[in-house]
Amino acid sequence: MRLLVDVELMDVEGRFGQAYGVNRGGAVLVRPDGYVAWRSPDPVEDPAATLERVMQQILSR
Repeated sequence: MRLLVDVELMDVEGRFGQAYGVNRGGAVLVRPDGYVAWRSPDPVEDPAATLERVMQQILSR
């Protein structure tokens, strides 16, 4: 498996936010099968803590 490190992706057509229901600074967690597992339309106060909480919920831990 190849991991991408330090890669900046750009939405050159400007359609990502509308397609995934997020604003600038928002986030989407998409499973490998394409299912949207979680989304935050706007930035969160503590991204690391939020990601940890979301992953615990998704993994039922």
